[in-house]
Amino acid sequence: MNFKYEYKDKIELGECNIFLYSDAKYLIEYLPSHIIKSIPKDDQCAVYHDFKTTSIFVKLDNEPEKNRRLGSKTWSKIVSSKSKKIHLIGVESIPFWEGLLLSTYKFDVLKTKKEDSTITFVLDERQKKEFHRTAKTCHSVFWTRDLVNLPFNYLDSETYIQAIQKRFQDTEIELNILNKEQLKKQNFGGLLSVNQASVKEPSFVIAEYKSSETKQEKPIVLIGKGVVYDTGGLSIKPTEHSMDFMKCDMAGSASVLGTLDAIEKLKLNVWVIVLCPITDNHISNKAFAPGDVITMRNQMTVEVMDTDAEGRLILADALDYAKSLNPLLVIDMATLTGAAVRAIGDQAAVIMGTASSHNFHLISRVGDEVGERVARFPFWDDYKDQLKSEIADIKNLGGPTAGAITAGKFLEYFVDYPWIHIDIAGPAYTHKSVHYQGVGGTGFGVRLLLEFINRLLAEIKENNQ
Repeated sequence: MNFKYEYKDKIELGECNIFLYSDAKYLIEYLPSHIIKSIPKDDQCAVYHDFKTTSIFVKLDNEPEKNRRLGSKTWSKIVSSKSKKIHLIGVESIPFWEGLLLSTYKFDVLKTKKEDSTITFVLDERQKKEFHRTAKTCHSVFWTRDLVNLPFNYLDSETYIQAIQKRFQDTEIELNILNKEQLKKQNFGGLLSVNQASVKEPSFVIAEYKSSETKQEKPIVLIGKGVVYDTGGLSIKPTEHSMDFMKCDMAGSASVLGTLDAIEKLKLNVWVIVLCPITDNHISNKAFAPGDVITMRNQMTVEVMDTDAEGRLILADALDYAKSLNPLLVIDMATLTGAAVRAIGDQAAVIMGTASSHNFHLISRVGDEVGERVARFPFWDDYKDQLKSEIADIKNLGGPTAGAITAGKFLEYFVDYPWIHIDIAGPAYTHKSVHYQGVGGTGFGVRLLLEFINRLLAEIKENNQ
């Protein structure tokens, strides 16, 4: 399903009307009293049919997330009405619009029979600016979801690069992609080791957007894990259905790229650099093996205890590369550990790192507001004891407990700057439709990072005045 939008000076009632209100008195301007009286008082999303016209009355809530879910509920009623032109009337509600527009997503590019339909939203000029911003953001989320939903035989490490190049051509994003030979010269030992069994070469994406008006002296760096398919390597995934959806193991990279896409489309006054190590983790007689010792980009040696703990190996090289960028803040995003899912389920992402407490409070607050929640885990150095190796500097796997945290502590060895690690293993992919997320890739992280970066830079600007 596609959506587009158009604006008018004054909205006239059409075949399908959505009335957004907080007080029913507002509706008097548009509707006769007998219709207003017929709206069920206990239904926040009520439908009224009058001849060929469908009216959906949405009583907004005070909580943004409840309004997003009302938007999703409204979309299901629009689908039932089979209307193609929707008139949005009433008070502004960005969360409602988000929930409504995000619910229009449908991944059907691989189906031979699909709906060729477009929904048009009609708004007045007063709503134009914020709705335009919301729509642009949703389109970037949709691109992120598409990348995650494409199966490995449609999106391997080569076609992934092609998709990125196509998306960013004719934009203000500067794209630089390191190939295998360049990675060897720069000693990307983690990425090259994970890639050993693959028939496709690895890549390292460097994508930069810098507004000509930004006052930033240092960039914000976003890093995303780009394992396009994960068998677990020689430590092959043992559990039932554990490989069925491993196409989503590149969701971290898709989310940071989607964030950059939104930043460029919205022409935000920021300086952001995205780094994505991209490969698959396969099996062959060339594969790296448990017990191997590999040398990372920062020259640390790592004893490989489990080849299914590969994400941290490619992220570590990217984190080390980020040192050369003199970053203001680094945020990495990855479907990194099953331990994060076991700890808090798929309702939120796990965060930890070395950034200031203020930045952690800010990203947590933003997560609550945009409906992409995060939960901060402890990050004590005691957890490093699990990573001690007898024959190398560190191991790539801790013990049987606190797996999400020990993964984060492994990554910490490769940073020397303010850093937030976000483990999105839970919320990156759903197996059933949940409100406005749909089924499959959720695009989790795009709206979170976008709003967090906006708030962070606004605070910095205010403090410098």
